[in-house]
Amino acid sequence: AAGVQITTTSGQPGSGMNVIIRGKGTIGNSGPLYVVDGVNTGDISYLNPSDIASIDVLKDAASAAIYGSQAANGVVLITTKTGRTNQKPQVTYDGYYGVQNTPRKADLLDAKEYGIIMNESAINSGRAAPFTNAQLNAFPTNTNWLDQMFAKDAMTQNHVIGVTGGGGSSVFSTSVGYTGQEGIVGGKSLSNYQRYTFRINSEHNLYNNIIRMGEHLTFTYEKNNGISVGGIYSNTLRGAFGTSPFVPMYDSVGNFFNNSNSTWNNGEANPYAVMYYNNQNRNSNQRVFGDVYLVVEPIKNLRFRTSLGLNNNAYDGRAFTPIYRLSIYSFNDNTRASQSMGRGRTIQFDNLLSYSFQLRKQHQFEVMAGTSAINVKGSGMFGSNRDLVFPDLAHAWLTNATNTDGANIDLNGAPYEDALVSYFGRLQYNFQEKYLFNATVRADGSS
Repeated sequence: AAGVQITTTSGQPGSGMNVIIRGKGTIGNSGPLYVVDGVNTGDISYLNPSDIASIDVLKDAASAAIYGSQAANGVVLITTKTGRTNQKPQVTYDGYYGVQNTPRKADLLDAKEYGIIMNESAINSGRAAPFTNAQLNAFPTNTNWLDQMFAKDAMTQNHVIGVTGGGGSSVFSTSVGYTGQEGIVGGKSLSNYQRYTFRINSEHNLYNNIIRMGEHLTFTYEKNNGISVGGIYSNTLRGAFGTSPFVPMYDSVGNFFNNSNSTWNNGEANPYAVMYYNNQNRNSNQRVFGDVYLVVEPIKNLRFRTSLGLNNNAYDGRAFTPIYRLSIYSFNDNTRASQSMGRGRTIQFDNLLSYSFQLRKQHQFEVMAGTSAINVKGSGMFGSNRDLVFPDLAHAWLTNATNTDGANIDLNGAPYEDALVSYFGRLQYNFQEKYLFNATVRADGSS
């Protein structure tokens, strides 16, 4: 859509989207409000694209005003698929499988070129050149660190099987899906994402097209492991650009090379090994998102809709740091394990009454009034300790740590709770499809 900028938050597999609608409207979070089947959310990474029926972007103040301050950065309305009445069950498959590679990497200096630059730097500073011509032509090591950091043919795939249909009084749509993506930096062992989804939507005509009831329900299970991607100094690839090609990847017995005793620069560390040792983690997240609703239309053009929405999630993660020594600056003398876990739930209760009518075929009116109540509640906990009995990621549990020194133990946790109650109304007037008048009022109370 015009005026909408969409980028990924990072190159990490499974990372979310960064959507900016007509520029940033607030300080800090600049993302829009997502409304999926009538339920508010700040993240749609749980959705499988194959389950989406339509997407509408509200960019102007008139259309987004009904959502109040939550719409400061725009609103994205998403509707998931449903069936049609008197439709025979239809089975569909949507999927792809592919590989990912870096189309082009930065050109790094080889060992000889790097040595020449070091000689020029020394001479320009009034010092003797560190390398002779013979040494420049006979360097035993010539490591291209970008080649070491990037994996080849990283897999990406998505598969969705769906069934839709309906009878005279009920319609349904359901699907199961799987998404998998490996990272091109570090490969599958360090950067990998998997998502399993199950969705079911249905609607039932309870009484003579006057009363209808239905639900939208999506269950998502995600598991992933990833590398550091943030900022300049914590970015995993930063070391690949700054480490000289003189440092070998492995030593003579196949372990990551320890550069601590190097005569050239014992402060340089193998950047791949730094990435490997400091990004051993496993994370998972479970989410249930959806709503149940009731629609009553007692007379023509008068419609009442009430819905109860739920967004429930639970996550846990573990990380492990082994003992290692790669240079005089890059080392770790103690094994360490960390655990994090949390849960949260959002309940949204909406009521909406609307009525539309026409006068003399020229004047069309629509009046709408409603209430919305949202309650957010959850808690999180983090713990970290060192000196593990079994030093590996599989045993990265706090119960496996033996350290009793409180200075090296990190424990914290806290609950959180927020609430928002809103009242809103809107009047729309349309004269001969030429002139449109729209008036919106909304009041919010939060805690």
